[in-house]
Amino acid sequence: MHDWAQTAPVRVSNSVFTVGNVALDMDELFILEYGLNFIPSKMLSMENQLKADLELTVNRYPELQMNFGLIRDSIVYNSDPFSPNMHRSQYKSLNNLKRRNDIVVKQADKGQGIVVMSKEVYEAKTYALLEDKESYEELSENPIWTTYDTIRDEIKDLIKTGNIPKEYVSRIRLRGRPKPPMFYILSKVHKKLCPGRPIVSGIGHSTEKPSKFPDFILKPLVQKSSEIIREKFHISFYHILDSKTRLISEIIELNKEIKEKSYDLKQIYFATTDIESLYTNIPIMKGAAKVAKFARENSSYLQIKLGQSALFTLLKMVLKNNVYGNGNSLRSSICKYICFNSRVEIFAKDRFESVEMV
Repeated sequence: MHDWAQTAPVRVSNSVFTVGNVALDMDELFILEYGLNFIPSKMLSMENQLKADLELTVNRYPELQMNFGLIRDSIVYNSDPFSPNMHRSQYKSLNNLKRRNDIVVKQADKGQGIVVMSKEVYEAKTYALLEDKESYEELSENPIWTTYDTIRDEIKDLIKTGNIPKEYVSRIRLRGRPKPPMFYILSKVHKKLCPGRPIVSGIGHSTEKPSKFPDFILKPLVQKSSEIIREKFHISFYHILDSKTRLISEIIELNKEIKEKSYDLKQIYFATTDIESLYTNIPIMKGAAKVAKFARENSSYLQIKLGQSALFTLLKMVLKNNVYGNGNSLRSSICKYICFNSRVEIFAKDRFESVEMV
């Protein structure tokens, strides 16, 4: 029996890789070369298609209901006339790609190209991750509403006790029906046998808004991290490469020093370090407490100031309901939500799209 999880990638063009038994004609290859952010122009029925799209948006954001007609008329009035941006044969090939159910098209990990995998390879590489019993647990029922109720009640308590400023309540309050997160993988084509990187898309899930709000609060700390490090630690013997310009400048200076001092290149070593699976190895409670404490100690950089306990509650709320593991370490959480019936459901059509181009 073939071990599809061990299938290596094959580069078929400058930016396209295939994994498994995948056949692409030239037009299909050219289309993929455009990249997954390319948007083919197409004729739209402004009366039907636009109305349907706007209704979906308004259902999710009720506050737009009163402006429905104004938004529709504005889009119709300002829309450009249709102008094709591909050859007719390429439109045909694009439709063929969309109809194919034997392949999965994804961005490569770290943006290193486009990966086209046969479906059996994609499923095998996905199962290779999901079968890790230390990281994933298959549940017998879907906890999506239990999670929704828990998070809703915790948010209500934060609002009631005044821990969330009134002007930001709408950013965190849950609205609409929750959706289960979607699990997918991005192939690491830069590594041997291109293992998959697990990705959880939680758009529409109960943790979406509660996770966006702490991100909004903490973003200034990330942007000022170099400045904070310089202030808090003795790093005079380090060079902080906080931009490409700084990196290039340091390389130029290093080359200059090597030439001036006639260093023996055989005696010079460059090394990098990385922490394997850093995110998934941080204990939830300790990690949330450390972040909340760090935010309090550097609150002068923050535009929105929450109490340490409130920020800790938000972080814990998101992390504990977005993960599943042994209760202490962060783990990828998707099996908590989509493996509630059978493994076949993971690959149901409403979970995965074969082509993410249009």
